[in-house]
Amino acid sequence: MADVDEALAHLLVVSANRISRIGASTLGQLPTPLTYSTYRLLARVAEGHHTLMVLASFAGLSMPTLSESVSGLVRRGLLVRHPSPVDRRAIMIHITPEGRQALRAGVDALREASLELLTPDLGDDEAKEEFYRQLLSIYDHAEAFLPSPLTRVRRGLSPTERSIQKRKPGDAKK
Repeated sequence: MADVDEALAHLLVVSANRISRIGASTLGQLPTPLTYSTYRLLARVAEGHHTLMVLASFAGLSMPTLSESVSGLVRRGLLVRHPSPVDRRAIMIHITPEGRQALRAGVDALREASLELLTPDLGDDEAKEEFYRQLLSIYDHAEAFLPSPLTRVRRGLSPTERSIQKRKPGDAKK
């Protein structure tokens, strides 16, 4: 049993790494190339998170590091900065139409890569639903083991995490 446990642990780690590399390659080949970090940053802003402090918490980055990432996306025309209507010292980050287009392209490309490259042997919907339940269980255990920085701070969930939890196994078909 120890040999199976060791092999399973190794396979899980190397599979996660390989899937991560497939995602990075997929995003990097888009008409508007993205890194996984810039993709997630665009997604968080599109979800309605507009302050540097909240975005830094989600990403687990320092404010200067996040500010540099935001500046790069602003230069590329994917994000814009606006003064806060509530606090004139604060800056609000918003996604541009070009940023939404790049994000949509990323979502579509990652979905296609995931479905075509990573799940071709699953077959019927029942097998896909079972695979979905198992992946969701792994995600939940990983989140419990190492919660995202913002989850630790506010003990809440992002809209993305809430949508993952709300999904029913039948939603795996979409």
